[in-house]
Amino acid sequence: MEIEINPEDLIPLVYERVVLWDKTSNDYKNKQLKISAWREICCLLIPDFDKLEEKERQHYGKYFY
Repeated sequence: MEIEINPEDLIPLVYERVVLWDKTSNDYKNKQLKISAWREICCLLIPDFDKLEEKERQHYGKYFY
């Protein structure tokens, strides 16, 4: 299953999660918070992301986190 991610959809989702881009944020260096933020984004952009097998989630996850 291959999904096309539209940058116009992705960019606002990243912007809403300061931990992913704001180097002045205290949470910027927190890897667990970043993984959680990317997972949220994946769940919003990829239908049934949480229901995918681990291997499939990792396939998409390598593009994000």
